[in-house]
Amino acid sequence: PQISHMLARVPSLMMWDDHDIFDGWGSHKKWFQGSMVAKGMFACAREAFCLMQLGTSADGRPDGLSDALPATEPDRLPDMVLDRSGKSLAWKVDFPGMTVIAPDLRSERTPEVIMGDHGWRDIAPALESIPEGNRILLMSSVPVIGPRLSLVEFFLHMMPSAQKYEDDLRDQWQSRWHRREWCRFLELLERIANDHDHEITIVSGEIHVATRGTFETIGKTIHQLVASGISHTAPPKAFARALGLLAWIGDHPLPERPTKLKPLPDRKGVYCAARNYLTLTRKDKNWGAKWHLEGIGWTPDLKV
Repeated sequence: PQISHMLARVPSLMMWDDHDIFDGWGSHKKWFQGSMVAKGMFACAREAFCLMQLGTSADGRPDGLSDALPATEPDRLPDMVLDRSGKSLAWKVDFPGMTVIAPDLRSERTPEVIMGDHGWRDIAPALESIPEGNRILLMSSVPVIGPRLSLVEFFLHMMPSAQKYEDDLRDQWQSRWHRREWCRFLELLERIANDHDHEITIVSGEIHVATRGTFETIGKTIHQLVASGISHTAPPKAFARALGLLAWIGDHPLPERPTKLKPLPDRKGVYCAARNYLTLTRKDKNWGAKWHLEGIGWTPDLKV
């Protein structure tokens, strides 16, 4: 009820993820993803996202009268949606001094691909067209900076009883199945940050814990801020420690441009297993971030 109260009064910008469809959508076996049941669930989830978050019907017509409108009726997806065909629901919104952009990591997802042809076609021009001087807040439904997963995937592949967890790992940018695409995305962000002189902050969630990270490009530091779903139960502390061990091993996909996960301000572990939410503050061109941790309180401000 409290969240409903807030959402009814506070404007929001949202991007869907797997749990809006079902757990691990796009990372399961192709025979399952291609089944009529899975396709039906995807269609229903897409319709709900379009209606509740984009204010339009699933085929891009906001009044819900798609059957009554002629087939040649112009696309009515909101202007913020990048792909006018609706194959990808990625969007971008410009505000004074900042731009919020959210790639769609689900509409075209397969076990081998995170963003499909439509997503990749539109994301670079969208980033390149951001007004000069705007800070970029990039929403990635799964963290762009994360722990090394290739070792875990290797061991799970050798253990048949644990292979049921493979789709959870394959869901991440850091999966060995997506390494080339992950590098491509990092290189794109690096180019936009340096060649177009934008400060970039990645905001993410999905993993049910709080953490942060940095991507040291040749020129600028890109910060990543991760918060869990505000209503999601906190995971066991052992889960956070296990993730922290993977983060300690490290993973640097681009030579001489390290990605690194770091503890929240005044915290020891890289991951904090407490229910939490993230706030960003802005004063002129100075930005800060802080997390509220359930049972702990506010972290100190982090300059980003």
